[in-house]
Amino acid sequence: MDRFLFLAEGLRDPKYATDPARRTQVENLIAFSNKAIFAEKGGAEFLRGLAASGKSREEMRESVESWVGERARNAHEQEGRQQDLLNQLVEMHGKIRYYERALQEARHKADVAEHRSDRLEDELRKARQEREQLISVRRTLDRAA
Repeated sequence: MDRFLFLAEGLRDPKYATDPARRTQVENLIAFSNKAIFAEKGGAEFLRGLAASGKSREEMRESVESWVGERARNAHEQEGRQQDLLNQLVEMHGKIRYYERALQEARHKADVAEHRSDRLEDELRKARQEREQLISVRRTLDRAA
C-alpha cells in the first residue's frame, strides 16, 4: 500500500517532469515494483492512472485497496482452478495405475489359463489315444473269442 502511494507521489513530483535523474529513479522503482508488488498484472498502468487521477492520498489508498483486493481474489480463484486441475491429474494418475495393474493381472491370468488349456488339451489327446487303444484291444479280444 505504502509503495503504491510512494510511487504515485513520485510520479506527481514536479521534479519527475524536469529532472532526468529523478525520472529514471522513479521509473526504475516502478519497473522493480512491477514484479515485486504488482505481480505484472497491470500494476504499473494502474499506478500511472492513479497518479494522473488527481485523487487525494486517502482516495488513492481506497483505490489501491480495491485494486489489490481484486487481484487477490483473482489469484485465489486461479489457485483454486489450479488445485482442481491438480486434483483431477492426481485422480487420473490413480486410474491409470489401477488399469495398468488390472491389465497386467488379467494378462497373467490369461497366460495361466492358456497354459492350463494347453495341458488339458494334451491330457484330452492322451485320453483319446488310450480310449482308441482300449477299443482296439477289446476288438482284438472279441475277435479272438
